[in-house]
Amino acid sequence: MNETRYEVNWHSVGDVFSHCTVTKIKVIREGLLPGCTGITITAIDSNGHRFQGSPKNYFNTEAEAWAEVKATLEESIKENEKEIREQGRAVFKMRTYLEQLK
Repeated sequence: MNETRYEVNWHSVGDVFSHCTVTKIKVIREGLLPGCTGITITAIDSNGHRFQGSPKNYFNTEAEAWAEVKATLEESIKENEKEIREQGRAVFKMRTYLEQLK
């Protein structure tokens, strides 16, 4: 087997997201390994490192990989904005109470 798939690489500076890259991997084996209960792949990444992983974490086309990046970022932004709103309400309540104490 010699099949090209794509992986998403998430990058950050410290703990802060900076960007994503999508790189090719070469799948050299896919199937069940002895003692395993699920299908795995053996692949070689863009740096020449050989690894094993779950095929569900890799994409058949570069476009599919970028679509997953977009969907994941949209969901993360939505969750973070919700958390910001909730924290804003909590801070408002604390400030209101603090003003009463003065």
